[in-house]
Amino acid sequence: MPKIAKELGALEVSRLNTVGFHAVGVIAGLGLQITKTGARSWILRKKVGNKRPEIGLGAYPAVTLAQARDKARAVIEKIESGVDPVAEKRENRMALKNAQSRLTFEKCAIKYIESHEVEWRNSKHVSQWRNTIKTYANPVIGNLYPSEITNIHIMNILEPIWLTKNETAVRLRGRLEQILDWAKVQNMRSGENPAAWKGNLSQLLPAPSKVQKPKPFASLDYYRIGEFMVKLRKEGAIGAKALELAILTGGRASQIIGATWDEFDLKIGVWTIRGDRMKNGDYHTVPLSRQAMELISELKGIRSNEYLFAGRRGKTISDGTMNKYHFDYLDKDDGERKITVHGFRSTFRSWAAAKTSHSFEAMEKALAHCERDKTVRAYQRDDLIEKHMRLMKDWADYCDAIHEKTDDVIPLWQSIDLASA
Repeated sequence: MPKIAKELGALEVSRLNTVGFHAVGVIAGLGLQITKTGARSWILRKKVGNKRPEIGLGAYPAVTLAQARDKARAVIEKIESGVDPVAEKRENRMALKNAQSRLTFEKCAIKYIESHEVEWRNSKHVSQWRNTIKTYANPVIGNLYPSEITNIHIMNILEPIWLTKNETAVRLRGRLEQILDWAKVQNMRSGENPAAWKGNLSQLLPAPSKVQKPKPFASLDYYRIGEFMVKLRKEGAIGAKALELAILTGGRASQIIGATWDEFDLKIGVWTIRGDRMKNGDYHTVPLSRQAMELISELKGIRSNEYLFAGRRGKTISDGTMNKYHFDYLDKDDGERKITVHGFRSTFRSWAAAKTSHSFEAMEKALAHCERDKTVRAYQRDDLIEKHMRLMKDWADYCDAIHEKTDDVIPLWQSIDLASA
């Protein structure tokens, strides 16, 4: 047993000023440690197992003499009961550090998106991820750790919108599942994924196929396209020109908005869209009509960055910039249906089927609909270019003229269903 030193009082302790360890009595091994810098702290020297560590009890005078003795007694009790106070303190510190470094669901979502957005085709897709998580998930589970999230939480997120916004809800469920899978791989949770569909949420929610009612994209009667183009071309804004190119080429809004100058070869009149910007992942060649070439040449005179349709701060224009014009000029009301940019692809397809003798393959090629058979697709690649070129020329010429309604016109909202386009 260590020798107990002479008992010192609070006043005597306050007068200690020499460097070294000063035993203060009452409790064997307790003393005030003074360093060369003048720092003073309480130390308990007590055997723990086969070691005799110096156990820190706090700085002096923040910890008084009386408090140091109380702390020393508590430590000794732990040692006598078989607890290593040094190891316990180290483990508690590590547990606190781990707790502070744990990620909430909101932070997990941010990290997941940051690590995967390079795989996604465009910024709009990234925004959809961020917005749906922020709007629907974070208010319910944003501050929870992944290990705390249950089916009940997921149902609280999805159930309110499952019937009214089913497409959004279905996509959101998939995103929640992916984020929670990521958290599991990161050892942040274990067990079944509460956002999984099969054998889980499928037992609690109706199947999307029973909820969603497929709706074709609303489109303009093709006989009205000439009238519309006259009005559109009177506009000088960049959004109107973007919509005009979309109509002349049959392109999707995302392809038009993200078009860069290096995709265009004006010498031979071809626009080649990179595979990473295409829905099917394969590059798409668009023959440019005379009207499309004239439009692009006009844009070249106001080129400001890499994008054909440049927006502010070096970015592209938005969907809304294109939407403005066709909403202004077309019939807006038919129940809750509204004509969309994508609907002009239906207009083109309806015209090609009803008013021309162009082949089905050429029409599908123009809309970048992918032939499922890879062998057939390989042979079609070169063979369809000429047919595609003649089709786009005829369409552009049709858009230049004013037409009257005939009996073979497809009614305004009875458009080809391009929902899968």
